[in-house]
Amino acid sequence: MGVVNAVVKPFTQVLSFCLVVLTFGLFLLVINAAMLTLTAWVAQKLGIGFYVEGFLPALGGGVIISAVSSIVGECSEQRTSNRRSAEDSVALAAPGCSRLADGLGANGM
Repeated sequence: MGVVNAVVKPFTQVLSFCLVVLTFGLFLLVINAAMLTLTAWVAQKLGIGFYVEGFLPALGGGVIISAVSSIVGECSEQRTSNRRSAEDSVALAAPGCSRLADGLGANGM
């Protein structure tokens, strides 16, 4: 599914941009369903036991994939922002620590 999402999905999103805008993004669910159906077709051709029986199950799978992707994306953004703020606080504290150490050295402590 990663190959289909990396290669085919960007083209379908660009070509269907007007429909996505007109439907306030709901057409992306149809694109996800189509990508899931395409993935199932490729998997069957490769002899992998993955199949989707019809458009409605593909649409349901697309909704689930979108929800999980959103949750994982949000968690990774929080983790990245937490890491960045920790690095920023260390970077901001480092000059103060060096000044504090300089001050202690000047007093002979």
